[in-house]
Amino acid sequence: MTGGDAASSADEFWGWSCKAYAQGGAKRILLSLQDEREINVNALLWASWLAHNAQRLTPASATAAAHAVAAVSSRLTGPLRTARREAKYLAPSLYGDMKELELKLERFEQATILLAASTVRLNRSNQELGELMSDNLCLMLQAFAVVLPADEVSSLASILAGTPLTPRVADIGARA
Repeated sequence: MTGGDAASSADEFWGWSCKAYAQGGAKRILLSLQDEREINVNALLWASWLAHNAQRLTPASATAAAHAVAAVSSRLTGPLRTARREAKYLAPSLYGDMKELELKLERFEQATILLAASTVRLNRSNQELGELMSDNLCLMLQAFAVVLPADEVSSLASILAGTPLTPRVADIGARA
């Protein structure tokens, strides 16, 4: 993958993630998993994004992504998130700047996941989107040593499966 391809993938992943996060119910479920189970939202979004791209996670790719993002999250994003939440009430004038920085760190987390995952093989899949997404989410959850009831995973997969990919310019040109 070239630098331009990596930047394009990072931009596509970020754009899709912003849409997916805003889907009905996704934000609530993802934040609950983040706050109550310490699962990285970007890792779950990546697993879902891969499903949309017909790619199956492997245990190795899920573990690589989880370990890489945990380092960034525990040292940077998590502490800033805690401080931002406190600033909302203690230093409201700083809240907006802290939120903007947190979003930059979220984007950095996504780049970290993509870089870590570039070292392991992903598999193409012809599996139905909802099923593939559930499988990918389960593997990512396992990488964080979390098991959720099947209905919770299915609910999140169903919401995120409704987030379409934005066609790339090259793909649009190929269809014409």
